[in-house]
Amino acid sequence: MSIEDRPTRYQHDPSGRFDAGPSQARPFAVERIRSKALVGAGLLTPHPLLLMDEPFDGFDLRQTRDIVGVLRGKPPWRTFVLAIHQLLDAERVCDRFILLADGRARGAGR
Repeated sequence: MSIEDRPTRYQHDPSGRFDAGPSQARPFAVERIRSKALVGAGLLTPHPLLLMDEPFDGFDLRQTRDIVGVLRGKPPWRTFVLAIHQLLDAERVCDRFILLADGRARGAGR
């Protein structure tokens, strides 16, 4: 069965508001693969500064754990700046943080 033939959770929603038919399921899968490839490529480059927006989005628990290990074991000359909405992820990875709300810094800590 191909991805086009698989029913999705909302495919048969009578209201039509959540129609995620097969044509809409494929771009989501491609986007997840793309984001994983971008995180991997960023980690492989030797640049001293790496900016990442939601670096764990689309990863399963094992993959997230592996990426956290890579981020925690970074060499001292590298700095990672992450935009994370999940505070538990931030707590596992970050040694410093700035909490932003409404475009303003509302807190900072270690």
